[in-house]
Amino acid sequence: MRAEQFDAVVGCHKTSTATLDGEVYVASQQGERRLRGKTQFAMNELKTNRRGQFGASGARYHYFLVR
Repeated sequence: MRAEQFDAVVGCHKTSTATLDGEVYVASQQGERRLRGKTQFAMNELKTNRRGQFGASGARYHYFLVR
């Protein structure tokens, strides 16, 4: 998906994930993990885990927040 389809893109390096219905997905070189919950909760998770703390150690995650 193109960047203009997102209201916000946090820590984006490569767009390797898909988004549906305003939900937030996380993409990494090791695969995808879906963040569950409402948009505000997901945004808080994105801010909290910008350095990939929520994944495997040293993993680089790319965060996307859709409309």
